[in-house]
Amino acid sequence: IYAVGATLYALLTGHDPFTGETAYLTTFKAMTEPFPDPRRDNPAVSGAVAAIIRMATEQVRERRYSSVRLLREDLERALRQ
Repeated sequence: IYAVGATLYALLTGHDPFTGETAYLTTFKAMTEPFPDPRRDNPAVSGAVAAIIRMATEQVRERRYSSVRLLREDLERALRQ
């Protein structure tokens, strides 16, 4: 689910959410820094979609979507708005 949120972020902004000189540094940033808001780089992203990405990429697993089905349902609802 985290990977789906990170991929959605990359699709909407045109770049990865975290970068570093090495794979280790990139992973370290992903584990220790807040996930960036996609609206910072793409103001056209709705608040609802930004919230979906935020929930999908929560560092604490228990705070993330409990299933891909729930994530999909929220995405579908956001697309209808």
